[in-house]
Amino acid sequence: MSGEIQIVHQIPGRLRLRIAGMRHASGWAEAVQTHLLAHPGFRQIRVNYPACSLIIEYTPAQSTATAILAQVQQFMKQVPLEGPLPPPPDPAKPSSKPSELELLQRIALPALGLGLAVLAGAMELAIPPIVLGMVTLVAAFPVLERTRQDLAQGKVDEEILESLWTIFHGLTGDFVAPNLDLVLAETGDWLQESTYERAPAIPSTSLLPDVQRVRLIREGQPQVLPLSELGPGDQILLIAEDTCPVDGFILEGEAWLDFSILTGEPAPLPVGMGNPIPAGCTVMDGQIRVRVESLGDQTQYAQEVLLAEAAPLHQTQLSDYAKIVGETLILPTLALSGGLLLWTQNLERALAPLQLDLVTGVRLSAPTAILSMMLYAQQQNIYIRSGRVFELLTQADTVVFARTGNLTGKELSVVAIEILHSDLHSNMPISSPGSDPANWLLALAAAAGQCEAKFQHPVFQAITAYAQQRGLTIPLSQACALQTSQGLGISAQVNGYWVLVGSCSYLNQAGIAFPDAVAPPSQARDGEYQGYWYIYIAVDGQLMGQIICCASVHPDSRAVLSYLQQRGLTVYVVTGGASDVAAAIASQVGLDPSAVFAELTPEDKKAFVCRLQEQGHTVVYMGEGMDDYPALCYADIAVGRHHSCPSIQRIADIRLPYGNLLTLVTAFNIADEAMALVQQNIALITLPHLGATTLGILLILDPILVVVINNAVNLLAVLNALRPFWFAPDPHLHDSLSTLQQQ
Repeated sequence: MSGEIQIVHQIPGRLRLRIAGMRHASGWAEAVQTHLLAHPGFRQIRVNYPACSLIIEYTPAQSTATAILAQVQQFMKQVPLEGPLPPPPDPAKPSSKPSELELLQRIALPALGLGLAVLAGAMELAIPPIVLGMVTLVAAFPVLERTRQDLAQGKVDEEILESLWTIFHGLTGDFVAPNLDLVLAETGDWLQESTYERAPAIPSTSLLPDVQRVRLIREGQPQVLPLSELGPGDQILLIAEDTCPVDGFILEGEAWLDFSILTGEPAPLPVGMGNPIPAGCTVMDGQIRVRVESLGDQTQYAQEVLLAEAAPLHQTQLSDYAKIVGETLILPTLALSGGLLLWTQNLERALAPLQLDLVTGVRLSAPTAILSMMLYAQQQNIYIRSGRVFELLTQADTVVFARTGNLTGKELSVVAIEILHSDLHSNMPISSPGSDPANWLLALAAAAGQCEAKFQHPVFQAITAYAQQRGLTIPLSQACALQTSQGLGISAQVNGYWVLVGSCSYLNQAGIAFPDAVAPPSQARDGEYQGYWYIYIAVDGQLMGQIICCASVHPDSRAVLSYLQQRGLTVYVVTGGASDVAAAIASQVGLDPSAVFAELTPEDKKAFVCRLQEQGHTVVYMGEGMDDYPALCYADIAVGRHHSCPSIQRIADIRLPYGNLLTLVTAFNIADEAMALVQQNIALITLPHLGATTLGILLILDPILVVVINNAVNLLAVLNALRPFWFAPDPHLHDSLSTLQQQ
């Protein structure tokens, strides 16, 4: 039923609602986003149209899942899903930033109470105690209200200590200490909340390929029509730079396709008649006629998004260390305070334990330390979503690399040049570069490849780079007369020779005869087979040689995997590619074959992650393509790249620069440093607070002095947390990277 609302998943601070019929009501979804964000307590609201869901992040102290559900239901009554939309906000009346207004409201009254109390005490102004008491009570209202809500829910936390200390201390006639404590506590709360909001939200993007119009074949001719005209069984024409909007089947033609958005693999692959083609891939060169099998929400691309939608939403903020420390002391502190009151009949002495404020200092310093390290990570071009990522990185025991491409470089490399013509030596012209026939063929292939001005496939880039490494002179491109066919090869006139460079089928189409002994494997996809590219060279109508290329292992891969294993992590590689290629690359980086799982579907990868988690492992998953999207959503830590598709960037807990695998090691080291900094501050706060509170119980220290000491310690902890802003973190971060680079 359209408009029906269902709570799919909820944890404190995060709620997912499914609203039937919202998939086709984008205007309504944007309107409800605007409506909710206008209220305090909402941090971020995202829309997933294929799954008809709203993902709402909020501040638990300011709202609840029940209240949010009621707000959405009330909005739906006022603005039905199918009804007219509300008018947009008046640009002449810009709204104030909620965080700035909230800061003023929360700190202004305590600051006023503190000022009045100081004037009444130090300057002996005649301010009635009843006035000071009322100002203090109103200033303390947020704390008292939170305490009331906690008690109503049966929770006893540190708020009750602060409330009791504020109320009873006011009864003694001392209003300086309570108001000073309120100012510092509210500042700490605001700083903590604003720290959680520092991670930039990635704008919502369409999860399906952004294609508005297609070349629909009608009566044998392509007609440019809206995508909405398309249906199963129709035929479309795709040419260079087109993105395929459907899952289909190639009926005619050949092309090179870029699958990077789907698999993360950077190198295009050849396809031709009889091959399937998925939505989301891009035609780099060539032309194909495709029969539509499925489109819209039924494509593999959309189904992977829906599969990921069922993933549980992890909490994305740093665990509250103040609660961990403070909650263990609440009941003993209350008992101690009550016992002192009964024993000594002295209210000041009895109130001293309630000022055991381990909470405020940790609230201030822990988020500040985390934010400092997050900004330091940004300086290293590493994006960290939240403090929770640091926690989990220090707890992680498993790393999964999705696809072998995470361990290989973007570029291909030449691994072999084979001479296939027995008389090549005698047929070589006097002007050939050197006496090595392999060099001569390499130079001709590089010259032909450079003729392709529009798009140079990584194979031709590898051939050119290898020729330059060998110091060969490559004929100028001006000497070429370029002719191409469907992007699967290239033919050119180079220094008087007619040169053909390409796959077996390309040369066959040009009439070049192939002996059975040199034909590629029958399963080869027109040049590519299990990660290797077989490129043939014909000169003046005769087959002369073969060049074989493959993806090169990244020079840092072995060192990074060695570091992870020395750290005690188990490393796996999962890929949808061929098992032979995965095993070969894994062996080059020192990974046991039992840790490699190939030919996996997106569902298989997701199940692999869930199986590890069920066994008690904390999983870091590194992937880039849409076939990794479901597994990334389920992983404890999702690692992507800055160039990954928008859907991956949106959910990534960590984003790394492309081509620098060492930054994964940097992320682990920064997490270690961040958590060590937090632990330092907990120790720095705990010992002085215990000492000052003990002296307060013995009436050796004035209550105001106890507040000053405790908050001076808090400030010192904050300054310690800010060290990464001013100084580089522990030098071992850089030393470990230098050691890895030398391995």
